[in-house]
Amino acid sequence: MPRSNDSTPGKTRIELVGSTPRMQPSYRAGKHPSEDQGAFPDFERPSFRQAACTVNSCSSLLHNFGNRIDHPMPIGYARLMHPLFMYGNSGIASVTSVKLSGSPGRGSSVLIAEIDIMTQPKQSNPPPRIVTLGGRVRSVGPLVPAHGLWECVDYAQPHHIPLEAYVSNAQVRALDEARDGKGDFNLTLSLEAQIAGSNGLIPSSVAWSMKVTNSDWARLLSEMEFEDRATFEVPVAGGRAGPPLDKAAVHMKGALDRVQHRQWADALTKCREVLDELQAYQSVQTPGWIDWGDKSKREAWGIAERLVAAQAAVRHMTHAGPHSAIGNADEQAVRLTVSMTAAVLRYYASR
Repeated sequence: MPRSNDSTPGKTRIELVGSTPRMQPSYRAGKHPSEDQGAFPDFERPSFRQAACTVNSCSSLLHNFGNRIDHPMPIGYARLMHPLFMYGNSGIASVTSVKLSGSPGRGSSVLIAEIDIMTQPKQSNPPPRIVTLGGRVRSVGPLVPAHGLWECVDYAQPHHIPLEAYVSNAQVRALDEARDGKGDFNLTLSLEAQIAGSNGLIPSSVAWSMKVTNSDWARLLSEMEFEDRATFEVPVAGGRAGPPLDKAAVHMKGALDRVQHRQWADALTKCREVLDELQAYQSVQTPGWIDWGDKSKREAWGIAERLVAAQAAVRHMTHAGPHSAIGNADEQAVRLTVSMTAAVLRYYASR
């Protein structure tokens, strides 16, 4: 709560108590803080404790801020916990948000980190400016640096900077398999800025951690069009997966989608539909189950019989999807079955 602690006639001193700056600057009522160069020096150091401002009255304070509601604040008190790029002892810009999006690439996928920063009011001349922003996605790869001129001016100013990271198919699969039981995983970005100012070019870095939820990951895969290449690198649309294998390819894509949404039983069911479609294109008839127990018959199988027998064994596993009495297959068992089904489809598509 604000409280009055100034007995000067004609003035009311309002002290803002909380985790706000330790300095106690004053500025004239009716002027935006950015018009007073000394209004908020050293605005976001960890040791700040309180701030005070002198105004003609409480109503003047409210009127002043009400008129400025659409103007970027020199410092936003809500932003005090945001990581700061520093130039010497001065905070230059705060990272206010990071959003992830995706884009298809050639031979790899593109993960885009959309960075929102807020450059703070200048405190010196020449004003410092961020000339390069880059970094890396930890455990994934580097962010391609963006070059520009994000300069501190008389007031706080927002900037939007997209940074790209090129992610291989293997890295996408590794991220997919690192998700927890809810389908979420954590990602950390190390953002690195090169800042030019009166003391030359100085680097500054901040870390930003975020949770990627199951729905976020599904959206990113869709934006990267990763599902069209499929997790197990088997064609699922067009080319070799066209007629007569187009129906099997559609079911395969459905199985991969079910894995993405962690719907394990449904994934097995879609795998069975893939294998049912492929039975029509077997070069030989599947050996009967009784033949599996007869060593002499089993050893007499040729390559073709052994291939369709392996296909039948994979199909046998998929029965756990629609028939819950068999038991509930765990994630690793389902991923194995989906991978083997994809390999069978790839075999038929390559013939």
